[in-house]
Amino acid sequence: MKLKLNKSIIEAAAPLETQDLLIWDEVLPALFVCVRPSGRKSFYAMYRLRNRKQQKIKLGDFPQMSVDEAREKCRALTNRAFDGFNPVQEIRDRCAVEADLAYSATVRDLKEKYFAEHVIHKKETSAKNEVSYWNVHILPYIGDKQVRAVTGGDISFIHNSIAKQPSRTGYKTTTANRVLEILKKAFNLAEEWDWRDEGSNPCRKVKKFKERKRKRFLSVAEVQRLDAVLQKYLASPDYRHRQIARYILLLLYTGARKNELMCAKWANIRPERGVLILPDTKSGEVQELQIPEEGFLILDDIRADQKKKRPNSEYIFDGHIHGQPLKDEGRHWDNIRAEAKLADFVLHDLRHSFASFVAMTTGSLLVIQETLRHADPKTSQRYTHFFNDPLRLAVNKTASTIKSVMKNEKVVDIETARRLQNAS
Repeated sequence: MKLKLNKSIIEAAAPLETQDLLIWDEVLPALFVCVRPSGRKSFYAMYRLRNRKQQKIKLGDFPQMSVDEAREKCRALTNRAFDGFNPVQEIRDRCAVEADLAYSATVRDLKEKYFAEHVIHKKETSAKNEVSYWNVHILPYIGDKQVRAVTGGDISFIHNSIAKQPSRTGYKTTTANRVLEILKKAFNLAEEWDWRDEGSNPCRKVKKFKERKRKRFLSVAEVQRLDAVLQKYLASPDYRHRQIARYILLLLYTGARKNELMCAKWANIRPERGVLILPDTKSGEVQELQIPEEGFLILDDIRADQKKKRPNSEYIFDGHIHGQPLKDEGRHWDNIRAEAKLADFVLHDLRHSFASFVAMTTGSLLVIQETLRHADPKTSQRYTHFFNDPLRLAVNKTASTIKSVMKNEKVVDIETARRLQNAS
């Protein structure tokens, strides 16, 4: 196929099922676009050496490289080939002279380049998680293996090995899937860097384990047991005990994420609006956390207690090191959880519990989405089973109204109901 290449044509080009689709440029006959069955689109240049032997070389991927850039690069390569140079051989020679990582790189080298060019753009907490995944689950198995030599069997072994490890809530299948995602991205980048042949990602046939969203919420009895233990901690002479108890209570009353409260500052509280400004959130955007009246009472207790210990702390939950926030809850949460008999309950489940109470109280998905600050409404739908009580009440009232109409009893119409509601 030969067309005058432009952005619209390339974007509209649909891949074939079993073979590459080649679209040659009418403006520059040596240039073509290759559309692979996977949907990946790349620019290539075809040139002929003085010995009449044809060579092709990849110029770059679309849309990262524009049509104009591809034409310019193609012209430069074909001109050099006309002058007697072989661009492909130059690349090979440079690789041999410089011991190019494209041939000698190990998975440890891949990690370094992956962090330098990809992870550097992620949030600090995400980057820390990736460091752990690489150091604990990846490098001990294939760290010294050449990137080009890693096989699907290597990836499958790592994936399955992690999944067999026990965790607090069963096995580490979720961790195994996160590691697989990281490896898949890293080897995709390795292909872009020419560290592996195109389409050779060893993760491509390894299937993720099925994940079940956690649905662990505090029951009424569990809330009461947890509160009884927290009251003991609040009455403790130990400052850290009191601090952790208030931290847990605020998590439950607000549905905040752990790190959001740990790093929260006094200066970001807006009592006149009833919110805490969160400058660094999971979405990367500034958000507002709604604080209930009970939460402000807890904040007052924290401030009064903190003035005796750390009067100049800018953080609501000050850490062991002056000038730094609380880093973690240590063993305190494990002890509290054990005493409250919440064996399978993790700290993040307090957020789920808050959402369950919002659902029971309001029966509104929109309110859950706004209070938990979910970017995707589907995330809020896991709590819909708590809507049963509000729904039953609404259905019963509706049925009662219908029955009244059937019996010709007096029924308040919609407009009258609205006026009465506004008047109240």
